This record gives sequence, structure tokens and C-alpha cells, in this order.
Amino acid sequence: TMGRPFRLLIVEDSSDDAELMLFSLRRGGLDPAWERVETADGLRAALTTGSWDAVISDFTMPTLGAVAA
Repeated sequence: TMGRPFRLLIVEDSSDDAELMLFSLRRGGLDPAWERVETADGLRAALTTGSWDAVISDFTMPTLGAVAA
């Protein structure tokens, strides 16, 4: 997957944290096409409308966490 875009779903309530993840992935040679969601409804919609190569989730958020996701 080096240099090839992949589809990444980010379950994260902080845009700064999401940008840090993306920066690290790009620095490692990956170029993700991504979407960020913060709620259970947003997650359901993203999973229904798209296919994802990977999902990265914050462990604890006010309305949704990794276990529930």
C-alpha cells in the first residue's frame, strides 16, 4: 500500500488528533483518502455508504468510544 491511497475511517472527536494521525501516516508514506466521524449516527452512515480499508478510533469520547464503535 506504500504510495497508494487507501480509505481510512477515523472515529475521533478532536480534529487536531485526527490531523496528527494523518500527518504520521503521510510521513510513513501512506496517502489516505479519509473521513472523520464523531458520533454513532455518523459511524453508521459512514459504514453504510462506504467501504473502508482501515478504521482508527479514539478509545474514549463523550458520545462514542472504541468499544461501542
